Amino acid sequence: MEFIQFHPTSVYTESEKTYLISEAVRGEGAHLVNIKGERFMIAIHENGELAPRDIVARSIYKEIQKQKEPFVYLTLNHLDPEKIKKRFPNIFAKLSTLGINMCERIPVAPAAHYMVGGIKTDTDGESSLKNLFVCGELASTGVMGANRLASNSLLECLVFGYRAIERSRNAIPSTIKSGEENFTPLFRIDYSRKGEFAELSKRVARILTTNAGIVRNEELLHNGLFRLEAERIMYVREDNEIFDLVGENLIIVAELIIKSAMMRRESRGGHYREDFPKENETFIHHIIQQRGREIFTTPVDTGNHNKL
Repeated sequence: MEFIQFHPTSVYTESEKTYLISEAVRGEGAHLVNIKGERFMIAIHENGELAPRDIVARSIYKEIQKQKEPFVYLTLNHLDPEKIKKRFPNIFAKLSTLGINMCERIPVAPAAHYMVGGIKTDTDGESSLKNLFVCGELASTGVMGANRLASNSLLECLVFGYRAIERSRNAIPSTIKSGEENFTPLFRIDYSRKGEFAELSKRVARILTTNAGIVRNEELLHNGLFRLEAERIMYVREDNEIFDLVGENLIIVAELIIKSAMMRRESRGGHYREDFPKENETFIHHIIQQRGREIFTTPVDTGNHNKL
């Protein structure tokens, strides 16, 4: 759960939801510059703006820490504007609705993009819970390693989604009825808590961004757990209500991320700790968390996967 991929270039606005600017824009020749207009990636990595996502995202994060503004610029003003409009019509149109001229410069900042970890499954998408099959971003099949390669998520969904369907057809008895029977609801819904849940979601997001974001350390992670426990005390009432349960689940997932990040005292892939900035071979393992058990690890299978 500690491995989270951050996309380096999400458009920064104060109100708009996250909108990602494709790597292809940097591939076309766009430059990353700070508020002073200075390129900074060329001094950090030999590939400059085309360095791996985690390196670019972390470099932008560190550049932001040096200035007042919470963003840097992706500048295209040295490129042919007509070519840019033709090459990226959808991005150009979207940015225009935000009042941003793509052919000049775009304010960007990193944003959480992809959960590499998730529910542990086998190669057929089956979890440790009977009849629960998982695929895609929710699953941890192991094929992503510590840092997802671009487009692998689509392949993972297609391969393991198909396998999960085929396996479940054989594993689950076909005794499901038409739905005409009367069912007794297991949970109740209190719509007056909808707004309260929305506010909780924002607070948990801020906690993860601040305490378990692109750059982590022991103090930040420990403080993040403390803040999440405070949210649980204030929010959770244990009354079998939907927004209560979903809110508690949100807190639990955030805690799982932070606890895994605390246990992995190294930096690898999408997980970076400034207090342990190097890879450590003793941490080549999966960190597993399961209800009713202490956190534990399992070996990483580094053998031949031709059988997949």
